[in-house]
Amino acid sequence: MMHMILKAVWLLSALWMVLPAMTGAAAAFDLQIKDNKISVQAERVPLQALLQRMSAFGITVRIDPALNPFITAAFADKDLEDGLKSLLRPLNSVFIWKPDGSRDGAGYRLAEVQIFKPGEKDRMIHLEREPDSAALQAPIEDQSAPAQLETRVVIKADRVYVPVVLSYDGRKIETSLVFDTGANSIVIHQNVAEALGITEHVEAKGYGVGGIEINARAVRLQSVHVGPYEKQDLRAAIVDYSGPPDSQYNGLLGMNFLRGLTYQIDFDAQVIRWGEQPAGQR
Repeated sequence: MMHMILKAVWLLSALWMVLPAMTGAAAAFDLQIKDNKISVQAERVPLQALLQRMSAFGITVRIDPALNPFITAAFADKDLEDGLKSLLRPLNSVFIWKPDGSRDGAGYRLAEVQIFKPGEKDRMIHLEREPDSAALQAPIEDQSAPAQLETRVVIKADRVYVPVVLSYDGRKIETSLVFDTGANSIVIHQNVAEALGITEHVEAKGYGVGGIEINARAVRLQSVHVGPYEKQDLRAAIVDYSGPPDSQYNGLLGMNFLRGLTYQIDFDAQVIRWGEQPAGQR
C-alpha cells in the first residue's frame, strides 16, 4: 500500500512539473501586413495574441478584454479589411482609415480596429495596455467629460478645411472637407468613396459654380462626425475630382450637416467655435 501511495505522489509531482511548461508555451503563428494585404498562419491562437502583432504595422487595436476566442486561419495576400473581418467574425468590429500622407491625398491606411460586443463599446481598452479588474468594470473613456466645442481647422486662401470622420457600413475614415454653406449636401471625391467601400449608389446630377452640370452618384452615409456633432444617415454626392492634386481636402461639408448648428469661424486662430449643442447631437 505504501509503495502505491509513494508512486501516486511521484506521478503527481511529475505532472506538476510538466504542466507549467505546457501552459506557458505560446502557439506558433505568423501575421504579416504589406500594401494593405494580410497573410496569416495560425492554429488555435488566442485572438488578442494575433491582434497584438498588428501594432508592429502601425495599427492600433481597441478591444473588450473579455473577447479572446481561439483563431485558426491560413491565407495569404488577402485584402486587409476582408482578412481581418474573417478573423473577427462574428464579433462586432469597426475599421478606421486615415490618409496615408501621399501628395495627392488619394491614399488611406488602416489606423485603428475596434472590437466589441453590441452596445458595449465603452468596455474597450487599447490592446497593448494590460487589462486589470478596474478596466473590466468601468469605461476607459470619461463619458461625462464636456464635449470639445472648438475644432481646429486649416485656412488657406479663404478656404476652411475641416477634419471629419465619415462612416459607411461599419467602416470609418478620417479626411478633410471644405466648409461650404453654398453646397446643399455633403460632396465627397471618388477616392473617399472607394476608401469607404461604397459600391452601390444612385446616378444623380449636381450643379457647380455658374450652373455647370456635374455628373454625380448619390449615397447615404452611415454617419458624419465633426467636432462635437455627429449626424446619421446623411445624403452625399460622389464626384470625380479632376482638378490639381490637393491633399488638403476630399470634398465639401455642405448644409445638410451644418443646418441647425451654431458656429463661428475664427480666421486668426484657425478654429471653428460651436455654439451650445442641441439635444441629441452629442
